[in-house]
Amino acid sequence: MEYTQKIKKDVFRLFHDDFKQPVTYLLISDIHIDSKHCNLKKLKNDLEEAKSRNAKVMIFGDLFDAMQGRNDKRRFMMDLKKNDLERSYFNGILETAYNILKDYDVIFISRGNHETSVQKYNDIDLIELLQDKIPFAVGSYRGFISFSFKNKAGKSRIILYYNHGSGGLAPMTMGVLEHKRTSIWVDADIIISGHNHQNWSYESMRVSISSAGNLFFKKQTHLKMSTYKQEFFGDGFAAERNWQPSVLGGYWLTFVPERTTEYGAKSIVRWKIERTD
Repeated sequence: MEYTQKIKKDVFRLFHDDFKQPVTYLLISDIHIDSKHCNLKKLKNDLEEAKSRNAKVMIFGDLFDAMQGRNDKRRFMMDLKKNDLERSYFNGILETAYNILKDYDVIFISRGNHETSVQKYNDIDLIELLQDKIPFAVGSYRGFISFSFKNKAGKSRIILYYNHGSGGLAPMTMGVLEHKRTSIWVDADIIISGHNHQNWSYESMRVSISSAGNLFFKKQTHLKMSTYKQEFFGDGFAAERNWQPSVLGGYWLTFVPERTTEYGAKSIVRWKIERTD
């Protein structure tokens, strides 16, 4: 049995009460689904693969591009899609997102800077309006997700911390320093961020002791979420800042039932990360 519970404003728990088979999630970010630069073919391929894997979808900020509103300083009329000229802009991009996501098992969407910008200048919460059409849990800009597992072998919990991200493109460090700083004050097994359309993952090990005084190691996984927006060609925001082309896609996060002490004291679960093709 699998279900989601909102514990606090920024804390969610996903229960897996009969954990016998591997469970997979599709983690994606920075889709910019209404942008004409969004690679909808790649997005739909990944969503279709999620359906075939029976994987639930989690989106960590900037589902929307939403930069063509009247009060947005980033507005660039050349980036408007033709059909957005023929309808109410915010209603239109909501319809775009709904039509694409409605057939998939989307369970969580958090806000990114593009959504909070629309809130700030237009008093419109695009994520909550989309939630009226599709049932999913709404996350803030940053928060925690606790994956809880239980079977006859025992119980385990894997903690994921997410933050949509901050700063610029970070072409040299690629956001690694931000994750290094975050790992100092966040105690989580998985730390993810997006925002600057970089693409990497790395793992580190932490050492601790059990209540009996035995040493054990805990793995910490870091993911920098990429994007589905490829805006290298043409004029506009990215060209004026000489941004590099982006690697498109997301990650598969798979939890596997396995009794082990490698990644925690008496854990019944291990996890693995794969890039989407």
